[in-house]
Amino acid sequence: MALVQDKKSGVGVTLENTLNELLKLDALEDWKVNLVVTLGKAKFLKKYRSSKVQVKTIYLPARILEVLLRSKLLLPIDWFLGTGVYVFPNYRNWPVWHSRSITYVYDLAYAKFPKTVQIKNQKYLNKYMPSWIRRTDRVITISNQVKYEIEKQLGLGESQIDVVPCGV
Repeated sequence: MALVQDKKSGVGVTLENTLNELLKLDALEDWKVNLVVTLGKAKFLKKYRSSKVQVKTIYLPARILEVLLRSKLLLPIDWFLGTGVYVFPNYRNWPVWHSRSITYVYDLAYAKFPKTVQIKNQKYLNKYMPSWIRRTDRVITISNQVKYEIEKQLGLGESQIDVVPCGV
């Protein structure tokens, strides 16, 4: 998870800022934010715990979870954690059953500029991105250009994509 890294990437910074802004909303009074991590990562999220934020652990190592996701053997996340709205901050998402899901797609560099992406990541994203896009209810991206690229390249309807620019 992007929040548990020592040096946060752009995704980690975006996720942290989104979380901080969500927690300021008055409308969040009746909501709880659950941060979901794999085995052994909960300790890195202590600073986020509050009456509004719970940290939930999936009791599997990240590598095993990844294998289950790729092989489509992972049960919907809401079977484990309950119904709600699940936000997946970094392209990849899980199946949900009775819930809604939002997936961030920052760019399609792996397809547009393949030489800028490691071959292993490029193959991974080319293989799995279409299924992640199909199973999410909404996509959030950072610009109208990327929105257009998602529509054309991945066949997602314009109404399923929201643009949330990176801000100051």
